[in-house]
Amino acid sequence: MAVTVAPYVNLNGSPREALVEGYCKAAEALHEALDALHAVAPHGRDYQTAPAGRFRLAEAEHAARVTALSAVYEDLQALAEAANGNGPECPQCGQPTLHRLPDGSPGPCLECRAIPTDPRQHTPWPKAV
Repeated sequence: MAVTVAPYVNLNGSPREALVEGYCKAAEALHEALDALHAVAPHGRDYQTAPAGRFRLAEAEHAARVTALSAVYEDLQALAEAANGNGPECPQCGQPTLHRLPDGSPGPCLECRAIPTDPRQHTPWPKAV
């Protein structure tokens, strides 16, 4: 899972501190869940009388669960950084973005990616001063 839309901190929205705290609390809960999940990792002794290959299947399923939770954990950390103003900025509009180009540099935010590049199709709004 890759986060592409970071929160836009503004006067009418949630305060920056509330966003950062909320993402951090959710990430902490997932960290605890990952610790608990690691504690119940499959062990060969629990599958010694099972049909051949069952232990390897259990390991693969467990690894998929750990990978899924880890991905959400990383997304929440990235959202907290972006909400705190530490994330990368969209090269077109300057708003926070979590989208990365294949070379690792910050890519355009979701809104800027939706703007057609052909000038005949789109007349951009003037930038606010």
